[in-house]
Amino acid sequence: MASIDLSLQPLPGMEELAGLVVSPASQAGFIAPFPSSLLERHAAWRRRFVHHHGSGEAGLPAAVLEDYTAQLIRGLRHWFEHERWQPLHRALRQQPALPLRLRLAPGLRQLEELPWETLPLDRPLWRLPPLDPPPPVAMARARRARLLLVVGHVQVFDLLA
Repeated sequence: MASIDLSLQPLPGMEELAGLVVSPASQAGFIAPFPSSLLERHAAWRRRFVHHHGSGEAGLPAAVLEDYTAQLIRGLRHWFEHERWQPLHRALRQQPALPLRLRLAPGLRQLEELPWETLPLDRPLWRLPPLDPPPPVAMARARRARLLLVVGHVQVFDLLA
């Protein structure tokens, strides 16, 4: 089935992400800002979520958690609407019926926890596992067959001894 594929990976030493959008109609790369403030909002939301659902006694009121949830979703949408995401937005407009497949590099595990499904995409969003490098395979060395030949004059040669 055809889809729009979005791959994100960190740029070393920079506060930016490299994005690659591949669709049946086009392919484009872009640089997006790293969402540091969004990740801070997510950490704050997570603390409230655990406090609300984890404590047996009177926990955090549901209204407070809902407010942090709304802030997190607004932050994600604001980041996603940044002008640098235009190559993805263009692909989404050109192919309105195709699902979006999201793949994050192993170095972006913290972005996996963001509520990507809350984005107003009007299409299914499929999360794909990261492309971790495969574990090294032990390669067997090619060996030549060897033959031991004993040459000499022996009357009694006991091979079992």
